[in-house]
Order: sequence, then C-alpha cells, then structure tokens
Amino acid sequence: MKQLVKLFGLAVLLGASMSAQAGLWGNVKEDAAKAWDGTKENASKVADDGEEAYDEGKDTSLKEIKEEIKEQGAMPVKPKEDEAGIPVD
Repeated sequence: MKQLVKLFGLAVLLGASMSAQAGLWGNVKEDAAKAWDGTKENASKVADDGEEAYDEGKDTSLKEIKEEIKEQGAMPVKPKEDEAGIPVD
C-alpha cells in the first residue's frame, strides 16, 4: 500500500511538472513569435527606405550630388594656404 501511495505521489508530481513546463514552453513560443513578427516588420521598413533612397538617387546626376555635398560642407575644403604658407587659388 505504501508503494502505491508513493507511486501516486510521484505521478502527481510528474504531472504538475509537465504542465508547468508546457505552460513555460507556450510562453517561450509566444514570445519568439512576437519577436519574429517585429523583426519582419523592421526588415520591411529598412527595405522600403532602401528602395526609396535608390529611387531618389538613380535620377540624380553625379554633378548634382557633388554640388549638394559641397553645399552641406561634407567635401574636403581646399586650403587657403599650402604647407609653406603660400596662398593657393
């Protein structure tokens, strides 16, 4: 009879453990699905931004791009004097 009680207790503990693990696994799967959906959404936004930038850039001439960069100050500035201090045109 004692063995039957021990066996029953073991079965109850095993059942409780399995249901807890199943609940935890369900939460993990749900979190992973949410993360994957977020990743897909972000990747889609990046792709859209890249396509937009490509469409804007493909109709722009190199001359226009250089002029815009020069206006923004990103191009190297030609020095007013050379290394010896002589004015440069």
